[in-house]
Amino acid sequence: MVNFPVNCSRPIEDLQQLDGSNYGVTWRNRLLLQNCKVPRSECTVPSELLSARLNIQSCDSKKENISCYSDASGDYFDYRNTGCGTVMSSILIGMDMKNSSPMFLEFQMIELAWGLEGDCACHEDANCTNIFLPGNRNGFRCRSKDGFIGDGFRDGDGCRKERSKAKHLHPRVWIAVIVPVALSVLVLCSCGAYYRLRNSRKAQPWIDGQLEQIPRTTYREILRATDGFSEDNLVGTGSFGSVFKAHFHGENTIMAVKVLNLQQRGALRSFLDECRALRNIRHRNLLKIKTACSSSVHRGNDFKCLVFEFMTNGNLHDWLHPENYDQQHQTKKLTFIQRLNIVIDVASALDYLHNYCQTPIVHCDLKPSNILLDEDMSARVGDFGLATFLFDTSSNSWSNQISAALKGSIGYIPTGVQASTRGDVYSYGIVLLELFICRRPTDPMFHENLDIHKYVSMALPAHVMEIIDPILLLAEEEKNMIKQDQLATRMEEYLLSVLEIGLTCSASSPRERMPINIVLSKLQAIKKSFLSRI
Repeated sequence: MVNFPVNCSRPIEDLQQLDGSNYGVTWRNRLLLQNCKVPRSECTVPSELLSARLNIQSCDSKKENISCYSDASGDYFDYRNTGCGTVMSSILIGMDMKNSSPMFLEFQMIELAWGLEGDCACHEDANCTNIFLPGNRNGFRCRSKDGFIGDGFRDGDGCRKERSKAKHLHPRVWIAVIVPVALSVLVLCSCGAYYRLRNSRKAQPWIDGQLEQIPRTTYREILRATDGFSEDNLVGTGSFGSVFKAHFHGENTIMAVKVLNLQQRGALRSFLDECRALRNIRHRNLLKIKTACSSSVHRGNDFKCLVFEFMTNGNLHDWLHPENYDQQHQTKKLTFIQRLNIVIDVASALDYLHNYCQTPIVHCDLKPSNILLDEDMSARVGDFGLATFLFDTSSNSWSNQISAALKGSIGYIPTGVQASTRGDVYSYGIVLLELFICRRPTDPMFHENLDIHKYVSMALPAHVMEIIDPILLLAEEEKNMIKQDQLATRMEEYLLSVLEIGLTCSASSPRERMPINIVLSKLQAIKKSFLSRI
């Protein structure tokens, strides 16, 4: 449910912010409209009740000037043809699902519902409900059956059995059970302490039951796989540690090992937060964790690391800004379609985190160095050390914000002190602009009165080809064997559309930023159109 306070001058077009391809306003809402060409009479609300429950003193609150509109023709609300200019507020009708009778009224609230387009694709332990999505499209919802938990979707979290609650036992039974168990635990603890001292150099994997097929490893194996954490295997260094390339000979696999620098303030919290975030999420565009280990080594010093799948093509930052400029001209050339696929992959990952996790997750540190590329140049979002869980998104669902400390990297975080899905969208917009013009948001050319957003905005639409990364045009020229003047005519329309999405995402006002699911839909449409004209 969304807070929808009284506003006497709110244009009815503002309701578009509550509409998307997969969600919208439900039939249980009653809209209070004004400035109608013809008064609406689909529902009736006594003016005395409105005056008592709503703060409408500043509005024209005469009964004949307020229309109550409802729509029970489908799953979603169609308000576009009401003929009214302003929407003052809304009333949500609570229903008794057994006999469909009204049970309560929620004033100044709007209920949203969602679904996925297409035929049912639910888990075998979930029930599927066919619905009509906005635009009268066929869709469905999934709901776990009794005794199961999870989102219910076949390609999502699925369903798993809910743990049964312990039955109440007589106190005498508890005493008879607890006393021998306590003695057994005491003996086992003594044995465990001895075993731990004897095997202090062995890693203790941070394995969660929901992580499948996680290889168990030890500190010695990690030491051997990285050749003693050799600099030759050093892939990169971040705020809280270093990443090494590791060759596990026993399984003949190459992985990436992120070793935490526990002397750095916040490193341990980052480690725990990343374990917590990664153990419950699975998506093709998120970096897959293999295991997380903790051990005491070298005179009792703690050692903690995360083991990930290794991305053969490194990170996006190194493709855009290689240390050797000549190397970029020789090998690191990203075509338009490769760059478009990367931003689509990243948008897909964010859409999953924001809209399809059981508890929405905000990444909080999206930037090119945290976008990894596999052997097929598919993008994976990694580094969840600053990730934040949105436990309650209903308190201010216009911006999906919660109170949290400012997180992220300079240039990629919006102004403010709150972590939110709209903050992730801002970071995404900056990354998109950087990917297509190949300029960091911290480039020396930018200053107090000129940032990357304003720079691109000033160039559009007339000078779009002048700010595009020349390496992109060179890559397209070599790939398609056509001259740059012909290439510019062909590419300008698509580049303009992509950069406009980047500008909308990186708008200074969170309300102006496009939701990530709409971003994903628009980028996929651009890709489809581009490929159809090749």
